Amino acid sequence: MFSMDGRVRVGCSGYSYPEWIGPFYPEGTARQELLARYAEHFDLLEVSHTYYRLPAASAMERLVRRTRGGVRFTVRLPAVLTRGGQADPAAIRSFTEALVPLREAGVLAAALAEFPRAFEARRASALHVTWLQRQLGDLPLAVELRAGGWARPRVYEWLQRRGIALCSVDQPRLPGLFPSAALATGPLAYVRFHGRNVARWGLDEDPGDRYAYRYEDAELLPWVERVGQLARRCEEVLVVFHNHRDGEAPRAALRFLEMLQQAGARS
Repeated sequence: MFSMDGRVRVGCSGYSYPEWIGPFYPEGTARQELLARYAEHFDLLEVSHTYYRLPAASAMERLVRRTRGGVRFTVRLPAVLTRGGQADPAAIRSFTEALVPLREAGVLAAALAEFPRAFEARRASALHVTWLQRQLGDLPLAVELRAGGWARPRVYEWLQRRGIALCSVDQPRLPGLFPSAALATGPLAYVRFHGRNVARWGLDEDPGDRYAYRYEDAELLPWVERVGQLARRCEEVLVVFHNHRDGEAPRAALRFLEMLQQAGARS
């Protein structure tokens, strides 16, 4: 696997999608075998289900056991802590306690706070981000700020002062969304590929449809150079593919790894 001196890791957001059996996992793979199969290809996993419900420590223990220390994890903060922008001490305490098995195993890379477009660039919002960082202690925090109003130099400087990673995203170029760019605001860099499904992005019938997208090489190639630039500036770069529909995330992640390897061989 390509590592660029161990600083770049590539993986997917989630791993246990039934539709990945066939396109990615071999036919007949049992559910309890999926994570071990995933770990044969990737050394990074974004734990996705924690966005929808508070995690349990037992679930985190299983992640460690089934990957045998070969995978590093990022964990999405629960929506209760990000969608409303409200402090919830009980929820953040439950979240951090559940992560103890990952911490003890030395495989916890970061927590990801994914904020919705409605989380606008206001003082109250900034205070909420700093509150989350304080609650997480020494665990690196990455924030995905989808509202375009955050795309300002003074925001980048504020995040840099606090050592918070601003998640760089590849997504549709639509008015009001944060622009796609490779940004380094801390020792950790975080990149997420959502896909560019413009037609489905703003629809709510099935929000997962927005992530149904197949990346072509021409779309991934510019990010090879951008990730290389981030690796030269940061201690670690985490690259996550979130276009999970129909097994497209692992397909794109594997291809991106190949492209990184090719670029490394030429350098």
